[in-house]
Formats: sequence, C-alpha cells, structure tokens
Amino acid sequence: MHPSYYFVLLVLPLYVAQITVSNEGDEAIQAATGNDDEIRTVADVGKTIKKWFECKVCSRPFKWSCDLQRHKLTHGDERPFECHVCNKTFKEFRVLKTHHLTHGNEQTFKCAMCDKAFKQRRYLKVHLKTHTDIEKMLKCNVCGKAFEYCSRLLKHKLMHGNERPFKCHMCSKTFEESGILKKHMLTHGNMRPFGCDVCGRNYTQKGNLNKHMKAHKS
Repeated sequence: MHPSYYFVLLVLPLYVAQITVSNEGDEAIQAATGNDDEIRTVADVGKTIKKWFECKVCSRPFKWSCDLQRHKLTHGDERPFECHVCNKTFKEFRVLKTHHLTHGNEQTFKCAMCDKAFKQRRYLKVHLKTHTDIEKMLKCNVCGKAFEYCSRLLKHKLMHGNERPFKCHMCSKTFEESGILKKHMLTHGNMRPFGCDVCGRNYTQKGNLNKHMKAHKS
C-alpha cells in the first residue's frame, strides 16, 4: 500500500478540491479538477503542489485564469484595445502599451484658437469650452486665426513673415494689415481716379464706381 498525503488545492476562487496525492498524483488531481484541458498540475510526494492554466491553442502557461482568458483573445479576430492617438487597435493591452511609446510626447490634437495641444481629443473638447467669447478675441488680419492675448497674436504674426496682402488700389502700395491700409488711403486726400464715362462723376474706389454704373443701367 502506497502512503498517501492530503492537500487542499485552490483551483479557482470559488472552487476548492481536496486531493489525495499518491504515486498516481497527476491522474488523481486532473480527475478531481474536472478540467484537464486547461489546468495542469504537478504534484510529487513530499513536495508543494503547483498548478497553472494552459492555453489549448498554443500551450502557453498562465498563473491566473483571468490572464488566460485575456490571452485567448489573441487567437481570434477581436481587437478590443484601441490607441487614443491614432485609433489603431490591438489584441493585447501590453502590445498597446508598447505601441504608445512610438508616439512619445506627441501632442496630436491642437486648438485652433491658442495653439495648445492635447494627447486626446476629449481633452481638446473640454479646452475649447474656455473660448466662449470668440467674437471678442483678437483675430489675425492675414489668416483670421483668433487669440485671447495680444502677445500671442503678435507672436503668431511672425509666422507670416513679409506677407503684405492688403494693396492700395490707387498706388498699388501693399500693407501687412487692413487698418494700416485704411490710414494710408487718407494720404491720397481728394484723389478720385475712377471716373464715370456717362456723367463724369469721380470716385476714390473702383467698387463705388461699379455701384454707380449700375444706376445708369437701371
């Protein structure tokens, strides 16, 4: 008769089995667990019982059942872990974490109002709520971008370099800002270079002459 030893084996949190370990220890334990496909147990007489959960597909061992369940996802088409930066999906969370390193300190979502950047779109949406008085903000006369502070607007204008998009229709001189052009127009005084061929009336701007000409056609 072979000597027998008694151990209590915790297979799952809600599953407790009392196992008799003899010289046929492996067969006795597997029969008691009732799940020999996933739970592999090693039990030698006089030694501590060890167990692990084994994947049926690739035989990879896991200490915890929950880790095995997550691992099983890698054998299917399900990709539940999504990167919030580029929306790429992954089968395993650890692979997603490794992928995040490729983005480094990348700030993907930028605010069009103040150039602040955020890693996640939801943070940008929260930030945009701070720009409630957009109409009262300072706007760039070149591209229309708005800023809360004059200092930021001036810094932004440096990006445009030597752009002078505002042109005087009288002398073809160009300016960086529309306000400067308006002041310049005052220097032309009473100059009215645009004359009507019908009645001889003169105008300082071609647009006003065009409006006047429509009156003759009506």
